[in-house]
Amino acid sequence: MVELVEVKEGLARILVPKTEWRKGPGTSKTPVFYNPTMEFNRDVSVAVLRAAKRKNIRVLDGLAASGIRGIRFALEVGEIDLTMNDWNQNAQNLMKKNCEINGLNAEITGKNLNVLLNERSFDYIDIDPFGSPAQFLDSATRALRNNGILAITATDTAVLCGVYPKVCRRRYMAEPEHNWCMHETGLRILIAHAVRMAARNDVGLKPILSYSADHYFRVYLTAKKGAGNANRALENIINVDFSEREWKIGGKTGPLWGAAIHDIDFLRKIEVEDHFGTKKRLYSMLSLWESEAEMPMFYHELPYISSMLGKSTPPINDIIEKLREIGYRADRTHFSPTAVKTDAEFRDLKEIIIKN
Repeated sequence: MVELVEVKEGLARILVPKTEWRKGPGTSKTPVFYNPTMEFNRDVSVAVLRAAKRKNIRVLDGLAASGIRGIRFALEVGEIDLTMNDWNQNAQNLMKKNCEINGLNAEITGKNLNVLLNERSFDYIDIDPFGSPAQFLDSATRALRNNGILAITATDTAVLCGVYPKVCRRRYMAEPEHNWCMHETGLRILIAHAVRMAARNDVGLKPILSYSADHYFRVYLTAKKGAGNANRALENIINVDFSEREWKIGGKTGPLWGAAIHDIDFLRKIEVEDHFGTKKRLYSMLSLWESEAEMPMFYHELPYISSMLGKSTPPINDIIEKLREIGYRADRTHFSPTAVKTDAEFRDLKEIIIKN
């Protein structure tokens, strides 16, 4: 018999197996998994669904485990038709208990997620697996209603960042790159793969919020049905070539998403609630997401460039200020605290670092 303990997150109180919690990705060996490290992920999910401002929508928490994400949706977003799914019988039983604790009457199913996605359609689909979401994307994009939102987590970041290129080729049909901006490259590969899978089903996807945090990538994409929308989405799929500290379109890396990874108008609708356990972090990240939303692809790691030039790393704010003084756009990025995004020519960035 697994011992249960009660935890509070957002407005929810749930029972979870008593276990040794640790940072990082989860493990399927836990009877019913709950990862407190992912509270930020769930806070953002609630904020995104609230920002969508749609009532009585059909919401699926596809790999629900303890039910914490779906229960928080019901309590903090409200006016939704919630389905929580998990093949694990222990998870289903625990979800029922947790719904009772929180006074909810949600639908709980125990199907293979792909089977469920082939049977039903939803306005919001959340897929937060152990590892890769790739195996669910074809079914998910068929199950997504017009103007719906697909939210996916990938914890196989080492694969997407080029540590295991053969695995990336198998899972995402893409060539990764293990370099200074591998986190953005990997995130863009994930987006591109979802877009390509959706296009097979005549669905056009567009990211409204995408980020790298802790041990995972997280992407929210809106869906527009129709072959024309799918074709337009595919126009943003590119390959790139990296050399030294620069990149150019065309090459072996990719396919990856070559357009904006955030929708600035949507970001400005997101509200941070007082009951979010990670509200300080979310305020900080929102600021970074907004500042980088309309910046060019990829970022420059100042320590790498400085090392290449035989210089000490200058203060990042000084570099941003000097780039702006000579007419370039420049700002910080959420991908790295020591990196800048800018439309500056690389030679001008190097010149500023040399002179600083």
